[in-house]
Amino acid sequence: MTITVNTPDGGTAQFPDGTPPSAMTSALQAKFGGATAQADPASKMSGIGRTLENALTLGGADWAYSKLPGMPSLATQQAQTEAARQSVPAAIRYPAEIGAYAVGPGKLLGPAAAAMTGGPIAAGVAEGAMAGGLSSGFGSNFDPGSTATGAVTGGALGGVAGGIGKGVAKLGATPGSIDPAAAIAATKTTRDTLYGQLQNIPVGGNSLKNAYASATLTPGLEPSVTPAFNTLIGRQLAQVDAGGISANDVADFAKDLRAQATSNGDQILAGKISDNLISALPSEAQQTLQAANEAHQQYVMAQNLAKWGRITGEGGSIGQAPLTEAENFYSDDPEKYKILAGLAKGDQGQSKATYALGHLAAHALGVGGYALGGFPGSMIGEGLGYLVAKPAISKAMKGVDQRAKLSGIQAAYPQMTGQPLTGAQQGPQVGDAIKNLMLGSAY
Repeated sequence: MTITVNTPDGGTAQFPDGTPPSAMTSALQAKFGGATAQADPASKMSGIGRTLENALTLGGADWAYSKLPGMPSLATQQAQTEAARQSVPAAIRYPAEIGAYAVGPGKLLGPAAAAMTGGPIAAGVAEGAMAGGLSSGFGSNFDPGSTATGAVTGGALGGVAGGIGKGVAKLGATPGSIDPAAAIAATKTTRDTLYGQLQNIPVGGNSLKNAYASATLTPGLEPSVTPAFNTLIGRQLAQVDAGGISANDVADFAKDLRAQATSNGDQILAGKISDNLISALPSEAQQTLQAANEAHQQYVMAQNLAKWGRITGEGGSIGQAPLTEAENFYSDDPEKYKILAGLAKGDQGQSKATYALGHLAAHALGVGGYALGGFPGSMIGEGLGYLVAKPAISKAMKGVDQRAKLSGIQAAYPQMTGQPLTGAQQGPQVGDAIKNLMLGSAY
């Protein structure tokens, strides 16, 4: 079986079945002095039309036509399409193909993958795999090996395109910022407002008395409760008897019990009474108290972040302070724990970029020394690198590292204090355009 292609002089040329379109095009260009094979005149598509048709369908048009009765084989369809492509100037052909790809079926999986993963790289892999798999499938009549190879290659290309788009967006982004004093003031206002609401919620005395009475210790532990702690309990019960207790008073009782417990018996009893007191509150008060406690913790963190920012801005080290906060208050909140642990880690020594540049400079001087003076020159060059160049780079990069640490502290505000950064701007969102350019020109 042969492939028949129309030639520029009105005749035809025949090639063995399976000849790649590019090989046929090259042979015809050599024979006719740079002219190319002509599209099948029976086709109703112009050169640009057939080009767009196959770019839009990732080669599916040729495959579909080849399945119709009386139509040329897939290889012939592909050769005629390639001839049509070559008849269109590259300055028109490539933009047209990229534009057609951008609205074709190759785009179907990208948005779905982005919605599921939130990641541009995953979206690029999915889109590229679909485009490459369909294109190779149509081109090989869905040979399993060719289709799979096309999907893998397309996925890799799409992932690279997604990564480039993500990098461009990140480099061009402007991070937001917040005034530490404003964050402290805002969180304090929220906290005080919520605690103020608790003062307007009355709590019945009987339920509170039951909260104390039902808190019992394991036999034998009673002697470990200190007299001072028993005095505190008596004083609180006297306030309950006097009446007029609010939900805010109950919250203070619970806090004081935990704060003033010293012995093992005190601590166990404080925990039981505190839990009973909170449970005795009306549901509205319990919800408000929880929100007030969270607001208080945000207020504390606003103060901490402001302090760490001042220390970092003066060139000091915050050490393990963020990690200590994470251990004490956020061990059950992985996201916030990770943020604080990251601040502690980022404060340790040089950034990765500074470290890498210093060692790279030392190595480069060693290589240069070797080129000039062999092994002794290498030793001298590398020695100078570590003794002179590396410290100089560290000093020059100190400001860069400091700004990176300050940016990390600023970035922690939304999660740790509930206060948004202002003035943030996204970088150029060119990821989809890059995918269209890379995948559209490939398929």
